[in-house]
Amino acid sequence: MNERQRMQRDWDQLKRSRAPKRPPGALNNPWVLLGAVVACLAFLLAVFALIGALGKPAMNGPGTAAAPSPDDVDRLTSYAVILGRAGGCGRDTTREAERVGRWIERRFPEESRAAYFAVVMTGMAREAEAQHRGERPDSCAEVLRVYDSTPWP
Repeated sequence: MNERQRMQRDWDQLKRSRAPKRPPGALNNPWVLLGAVVACLAFLLAVFALIGALGKPAMNGPGTAAAPSPDDVDRLTSYAVILGRAGGCGRDTTREAERVGRWIERRFPEESRAAYFAVVMTGMAREAEAQHRGERPDSCAEVLRVYDSTPWP
């Protein structure tokens, strides 16, 4: 190795040693980044919904849904988990997610809909990320079997 090559090697090592170090996985993984973006959007949506709901009187007239039942909330969280895990396995869940969104619009009061949408979006992002990283006990084959057999609204 000649002098020029040694200098170049030393220069490259110096540049690498001074480069800012990111912890492993810190926004390097596109799934983590997507989850962070979705969580931020869901939070903002929930905050705006809360601000909007505080300034409006409760609406109980025609065309508005009554308070959601505990069964509706259970179904909502189940849909979020199934959609998120299937998304983490690479399945396109757009059509079913749209169906769940229309169901939310029918079943949940207008003043709290945005908060419920935020719950679904955050849950989907969290489950997709966890499934993709292998942190869930079910294999993708099992997840997709459940997804395909789910009676969507």
